[in-house]
Amino acid sequence: VLVLETLFISLPPIMLSVYLLHACEERLRESRLFRTVIGLWIFELILSICSLFPIGFSVITEDRQWHRGPLYPLLLLPFILVMLFNLAAVFKRRKRLRHRVFLSLLVAILPFTVSLLVHLFIEVFQLIDISLILSGLAMYSLILSDQVEQNLLFQREIAEQRAKVMVLQRRPHFIYNTLMSIYSLC
Repeated sequence: VLVLETLFISLPPIMLSVYLLHACEERLRESRLFRTVIGLWIFELILSICSLFPIGFSVITEDRQWHRGPLYPLLLLPFILVMLFNLAAVFKRRKRLRHRVFLSLLVAILPFTVSLLVHLFIEVFQLIDISLILSGLAMYSLILSDQVEQNLLFQREIAEQRAKVMVLQRRPHFIYNTLMSIYSLC
C-alpha cells in the first residue's frame, strides 16, 4: 500500500514539471529539468520498494500501528528535491510564462513543498493532503481559464469569418447594381 501511495503522490510534481515545460514551449526530451525529475522519481520508486523491507523506513508495531522509522526522511528527499527544482524552474522561466500561469504554478508548488518540509520533522499527512488538493485546484482553475480563453478566441474568430463572408456576398451585388446604374444612365 505504501508503494502505491508513494507512486500516486509522486505523480503531481512530475505533472507540474511537464506543464511548466509545456507552458514555456520546451521539449521534454531536451529538458534537463525533466530528466532530473524523472531520475528523482525513479530513485523514489526504488526507495519505496526498499521501504517494504524492515530496514528502518517504517516500523509496524504489534498492534498493527505504522510509525516512521529513522530512515523515513530519506523517502521524502526526492519529493522535496523535485518540488524545489520545480520552484527554481518557475522562477527561472517567469519571463516566458504568463502572469496567471506563474501565479498558479506558485500556488501549486509552494504549499506542497512547505508541507513536505514540515513533514520531515513531524507527521502531518493531513497537511500534505490539503496541499495536494490546493495544488490540484490551482492547476484545475488554470486549465479551465485557459479553455475558456481559447473558446472565446475561437468564437471571436468565427464571428470575424462570418462578417468577412457577408461582406464578400455583398460586393458582387454592389458591383452589379453599380454597373446596371451606369448602363441605364448611358
